[in-house]
Amino acid sequence: MVISVSLNADFQGNCCSDQRFPRNALIQEGQHVKLNYQSFQQEIIEKKKSNNPPSSSEMTTNVDMADAYQVKNKLKFIKIQSVKHPLLKAVQLNRVIPREEIKQAPVLQIEVLEGGSLPQNIQLKINACGLIGSLRNKNDGYTILGSQPNTPLQEMQNDFVINQPKAGIGKKHMIIKYNKEEKSYYICDLGDGSGTFIRLDMPIMDLKMTRFLIFQAKLELQKLDELPSVILNLKIHRSQEFSSGKAYISQILSLVFFEGNWIIKDGDGQKQSTNGTWLFADELFKIYDQMVFKAGLTLFKTQLIPPIV
Repeated sequence: MVISVSLNADFQGNCCSDQRFPRNALIQEGQHVKLNYQSFQQEIIEKKKSNNPPSSSEMTTNVDMADAYQVKNKLKFIKIQSVKHPLLKAVQLNRVIPREEIKQAPVLQIEVLEGGSLPQNIQLKINACGLIGSLRNKNDGYTILGSQPNTPLQEMQNDFVINQPKAGIGKKHMIIKYNKEEKSYYICDLGDGSGTFIRLDMPIMDLKMTRFLIFQAKLELQKLDELPSVILNLKIHRSQEFSSGKAYISQILSLVFFEGNWIIKDGDGQKQSTNGTWLFADELFKIYDQMVFKAGLTLFKTQLIPPIV
């Protein structure tokens, strides 16, 4: 049985509704997010109940202090929010994707492959407006995934909540952006948490200096500070520097070569490596069909469903 995270009349209204996924077929859609969110909120409520509530006289006496405390918290939150990822600043511009765009764009379906507390039968459906059944309930073309549903000001900040802060999921972990001109979707890590990594299933051209590579052999980040100017072909292989020496590590991990642009390819050129080469999505990366990516301990796979003709 597949549980899709999508439109539910009792859930989040009409956000990003899509006729490709009829209402009467979505009895269970969105339930996981809703229950996850409710349990998260219930935990906060129980913690508040455990404290001794103030008497009415204390509340009257301390009303000015309470107001000052709220103002202080708001100012503190605004200060924290002033330093954030550029894409989150773009989200605050409150752009609205026209609903006609839904018919012209493919649907991005994301399923859980393994890991974390998310069941493997969870599916996320994203169209031009955003996540169908979003918690944030916006039609701005952005989908934000993270571990915390609300801001200190009780504003919904994530479209989908993965309640795994101890497993590397940041409060705002990653974002998926719809590109109206290209009719495509892009993914980017938001710098909070253990990172968002894309498995290298095809050669990546024109390497950027800001990219990071991770080899599962050691789970260490290797930063490309600069592109080599002399070596045209580079093999990253088993050695004391790159591997743990265990038998399940491939002999050749990756190839870096030059063909008009610098290109990195997983494996030895003939077959892929055992553990794969992973690209850190520290900038917008175009999502392709059957792409595999990792956030925290959870492994996801994408599928692009063609637009309505």
